[in-house]
Amino acid sequence: MAHFALVIPSLEYIILDPTPRKFQTYKEIGWDDQSIKNYLSNKENHEKIASFMTNTISFSASSRRNRFYEIYNQYNMLDLEIAFKGAVEGLTKLSKHFETHIISERIKQLQEKTLEQLSNLQFPMDKIHLYFKQTHESLYSYKRDVIRKIVSKFPSGVGIITHPKDGDLFKPYEYAVLGFDTIKGETTFSGHSEFVCHSWKEIYASLEDQQ
Repeated sequence: MAHFALVIPSLEYIILDPTPRKFQTYKEIGWDDQSIKNYLSNKENHEKIASFMTNTISFSASSRRNRFYEIYNQYNMLDLEIAFKGAVEGLTKLSKHFETHIISERIKQLQEKTLEQLSNLQFPMDKIHLYFKQTHESLYSYKRDVIRKIVSKFPSGVGIITHPKDGDLFKPYEYAVLGFDTIKGETTFSGHSEFVCHSWKEIYASLEDQQ
């Protein structure tokens, strides 16, 4: 039985890579392939919704967010997601020594399809606890409450964050915090994590001493 928890308060750009799903969303809206590739390849755009104009469509109105998610959250679009590089192997190895908890930012309506896709991608689903939020639930409160429950069972553990602000969720507890710079630059994690990793290989190497 694991004595420590591994808590990851995010799903995209650390467990799943949503790039193919986003690419197809923009393509269906009417953007050209090369422009989509250029936009999605920039880390600074990972959490943004693009604004663009073509000869046939203007995707710059305030309603574009709703239009984007209307397509992006269709069930068949989740089939396009792939495992983030190194995530399957990393979680499989770490789950031998940690009880793994992933706090998804997705709503419960996407739970069944997301679990199906993770299983299809060969994630060790029998060793992972995955959480989904209610539709109108505050994201910060939801993450805070889940972490509080995890800590009540595992007073010690490790958090891996892709958002520097998520480091604050672990401050009341005796958890080591690692940054993973797939969304934000390395320097933005200063004061929010002990150090920053650039790959799952680095994450595993960093946690070897705690196994």
